[in-house]
Amino acid sequence: MNRRERRAAASKSGSFAGARRTPAALFELATRHFESGQLTEAEKCCHQALAIDAGHGDSLNLVGVLASLAHQNDRAVDWFARAIRQAPRLTI
Repeated sequence: MNRRERRAAASKSGSFAGARRTPAALFELATRHFESGQLTEAEKCCHQALAIDAGHGDSLNLVGVLASLAHQNDRAVDWFARAIRQAPRLTI
């Protein structure tokens, strides 16, 4: 199994077999879940990243996007405000 196949298998299973659980890695997995329509899994990964680094701007922003998509506008505004405070130059 090559690297690409291992990554695909890990993405499908949501596991990190052998991978470091860094906020950046968790955010990358969250992004893949988001792009494939697995919004609940994407949010779980973001919250895992935030448990490690409460100021991870990308994860804060993605949770805001997910809240917005769920029509939870007050919650979305709160998450976006936190993201802006942590990473004011974050590109969206």
